[in-house]
Amino acid sequence: MLQKHSEHEIRNTLGKDIVKRELIEIDHDWTCSQCGYKFYNLGCIVDGLTLNEMILQMKKKREQAFAKHACFLH
Repeated sequence: MLQKHSEHEIRNTLGKDIVKRELIEIDHDWTCSQCGYKFYNLGCIVDGLTLNEMILQMKKKREQAFAKHACFLH
């Protein structure tokens, strides 16, 4: 029977590959440099935020999604 590993366990095992990848912008899309997976704006709550605050919040969410990303799953 195959054992299912958590994404965290797999990321720790493949840490060397993950360190090499970067979040890069290609044609206004944010993309993983290693596998080409595109990270779209995940949205944010905009009530009462300035444009700069909205941009910072979207950037933070995109970077969090990239940090959790495992290339071989896509």
